[in-house]
Amino acid sequence: MAESGIKDLVPFYAALLIQPTNRHEGSFSYKIIRELTIAEADEIFSAYRALDEILNVSVFAYVRETLRKFLHTIQDDVGDMEGASSTVDEPDLIVKLGLRMRTAVLALCSSLHFHQEHNYKQVILKFGEGSPQHKKMQKYFNRLFERCPEYRLLYHLRNTMVHYALDVIKINAGSKEVGGEAKGWTDPLVDLKSMLELNTEIGEKYRIQLAAMPDDPSVVELVTKTMPLLFETDKMVVRIIHPEADKAVKVLSDFDALFADEIGARALSTGKVVNPGSSFQFQYSAFAHNVLEAARRGTV
Repeated sequence: MAESGIKDLVPFYAALLIQPTNRHEGSFSYKIIRELTIAEADEIFSAYRALDEILNVSVFAYVRETLRKFLHTIQDDVGDMEGASSTVDEPDLIVKLGLRMRTAVLALCSSLHFHQEHNYKQVILKFGEGSPQHKKMQKYFNRLFERCPEYRLLYHLRNTMVHYALDVIKINAGSKEVGGEAKGWTDPLVDLKSMLELNTEIGEKYRIQLAAMPDDPSVVELVTKTMPLLFETDKMVVRIIHPEADKAVKVLSDFDALFADEIGARALSTGKVVNPGSSFQFQYSAFAHNVLEAARRGTV
């Protein structure tokens, strides 16, 4: 929120375009796109807050961020292996790769666990235990468990790493010559045998299923198969916790359409300064690009 001189501030609701100027660094120009009623402004701001919460401060935002950091860790490992020997045989490099990769895997697996736990807590707080909304959410997560054994494995991998051992993640990396250049590679693996031996809390039925899986599955493959189904599940979960989500998308999409192809930040003005000598002109809230982009796509 950009604050103006309160003494000279009067209510003024409008779609406001903010653009940098060439006068000096940090200077901006303001263009009123359309004046709004207070009811329209309230609806737009409520829609923005709902989508901002879903996209930027929800538990699934945490999942997306841990996924991004896991992918960056893959890139970092590949970079460190460029020009290295054909096997990971340097103690310092082994320590570096192991600590970084296991931290990234644990963070990602923990985010999956927290995503489910947090949403169950929220639906019970909002609608009550055993409510239709609670039962619907249980159905969605149970279906994810059944449809995606990779998700289930990552979910249990978190418990094993937290309560038993981090080194059930095996570091599997190296470099090979391609076209006369050393190319790094990394493919962290889950030590299923150790996981089954260590984690005595895994139920017998699931233990049999794990034992039947191929040894040492690739974490990258597990994540690759999990994420599309998890994203699909979260879209349904979001609409239980936030039944207003689809309406908020429409309201914010209509607000964004007012600006057409104008370049600059979209903002909602709630006041303007009537003192002509003031260096401030408006009180406003500027809207984050990723929230508006989701509204343009028509979904969250």
